[in-house]
Parts: sequence; C-alpha cells; structure tokens
Amino acid sequence: MPWNNPPLIRRIGYCPEGEAIPKDLRPMDWLRGLAYLSGLQGAAMTARCEATLDKVGLRREHWSKPIGVIPRA
Repeated sequence: MPWNNPPLIRRIGYCPEGEAIPKDLRPMDWLRGLAYLSGLQGAAMTARCEATLDKVGLRREHWSKPIGVIPRA
C-alpha cells in the first residue's frame, strides 16, 4: 500500500491525458508552485526553477509570459 510509505510515494508521478495548465499561468510561477509543494524555498527554489527552464530550452524572454501566448517550437 502506498499510504504512509514516503519512499514509494516519492517514486509515484501523475501524467494527465490532456493539458491541465491554465493558459494564463506563467512558466516561472507554475514551477515555483511545484517547487514549493516539493519543499523548496527561497534561493534554492529560484535556482531550481531557472535551471529547469534553461534545461527545457525555454528562452528567458518567455519566462514571465502567460503559457497560452508562448510560441511552440
């Protein structure tokens, strides 16, 4: 059972069938929310979010734009 089993829970992910991200949400805000839920805060949160957006190749000029207006590659 996954209940009260932190090592197992850390290995479980969720992948919805369709996009579930509001189009007016900004990439950095979305990642900060996820990072906060994961226990990151402050400079560590910002650094991880920036590294993630760099890793996926989203140019910095798009980080503060709503997701719905960012051109797709």
